[in-house]
Amino acid sequence: MSFVNSLSQTQFLLNAINSQNQQLSVLQQIVSSGGQKSQDFSGFTPAVGKLDLTFNAQIARNSAYSGTLATLATRTANIETALTSADSAINSLNNTIVTLNNQDPTGTSVQETAQSTLEQVVDQFNANTNGVPLFSGVALNSANAPSYPIASATALQTGLQTAIGAAPGFASVAQAQAAVTNYFATTSNWFVPGAAGVPAAAAQVADDQTVQASVTANPSVPAGNPFGAAIRDTLAQTTGTAVIKASDFSDYNAATGTSALYQQYLVSQNGTLDTASTELNNAVAVNGIVRGQLGTLQTVNDTSTNLLQQGLDAATVQDVAESVTTLNNLQTQLQATYQVTAQLKGLSLANFLPA
Repeated sequence: MSFVNSLSQTQFLLNAINSQNQQLSVLQQIVSSGGQKSQDFSGFTPAVGKLDLTFNAQIARNSAYSGTLATLATRTANIETALTSADSAINSLNNTIVTLNNQDPTGTSVQETAQSTLEQVVDQFNANTNGVPLFSGVALNSANAPSYPIASATALQTGLQTAIGAAPGFASVAQAQAAVTNYFATTSNWFVPGAAGVPAAAAQVADDQTVQASVTANPSVPAGNPFGAAIRDTLAQTTGTAVIKASDFSDYNAATGTSALYQQYLVSQNGTLDTASTELNNAVAVNGIVRGQLGTLQTVNDTSTNLLQQGLDAATVQDVAESVTTLNNLQTQLQATYQVTAQLKGLSLANFLPA
């Protein structure tokens, strides 16, 4: 799965270098023909026009891209917070199961903790940035119908309880786990990309670069989506721990309020919650890659803007000969920046110089 599309961090600088070459060639022609102030040489070549207009247009585009990058950076930071907070909550629940399973074999304390944990998890998955949901789309409500935000913790519990029945009489741990898994398996309507006001399309962050920072929590869209698997399994296993109780098993002892199968079920929940935690961390890692790329793009954008501004300043206040020298220096700086950010392509300035 790819959350970053057409993410070539070199294209903008490539274009900038080619542009510098063209401008340098024109200015050299102007110098050789007697020259004039570089701030306006439209009379020499109509195809070039005012150099300051060219620079200003490029700077304006960079400014717009910078704003988009800042918005996406905030969004991905909030996604990381939501996922890591959910992970912390279910790890705490896991520790509680280990501690309270021996102290309270009826499971009442574990259930209460799981219910509180589920509320925390639902709050995190319903978080938004500037009013736009972090996890685009809709979730199942208690009737398995599309809805946003995610159904409340209470609604999820009620829905699962209704699905398994009042006294299911599970004869094994596997039956109980299957009942929970089956209830949360109908995910075709979960978190549909583009729903709830979140665009599914990637955001334009440079002339030829896009970044997909809005993620979907549908496990099947795209196939193998780590965000979807993490959210589904976190909700499923936390809800299952909050709902399944000792009296749901065939060996329930009403006198003691205990069940050996239920105790085994709680032990098994340690494993399923560990799996959900691993999936959350995988999703955090994928999101972290996007965050890192956004940071690199912002650096390239800022560097390009600074160099363009220097070129603009040089073009509007200096003589032609001085501008030629400045453009030569800027070209050297652009090549240095290019080498730092585009080593993977193995290109050099020679690839962009005119024949």
